[in-house]
Amino acid sequence: RERNGDVLLLAQLFLNRHCARFNLAPLRLAPELCAHLQAYPWPGNVRQLENAMKHAAVMASETVHLADMPEDLKHV
Repeated sequence: RERNGDVLLLAQLFLNRHCARFNLAPLRLAPELCAHLQAYPWPGNVRQLENAMKHAAVMASETVHLADMPEDLKHV
């Protein structure tokens, strides 16, 4: 929440980690999702971001879109 510039780096790190953990192909973040992640207030801080990327790793294919994210993150 305090270091908004780190959100995308952390999101990609967590996404890569969970893809590897679940033996999935690497995924990338869609541009509209990147903008949303940076605008989101992150009340749960890093733990919330990591859980969201874990969810996205399982739900997405090739590119993670806002639709692949948990419901509580879909609204700013």
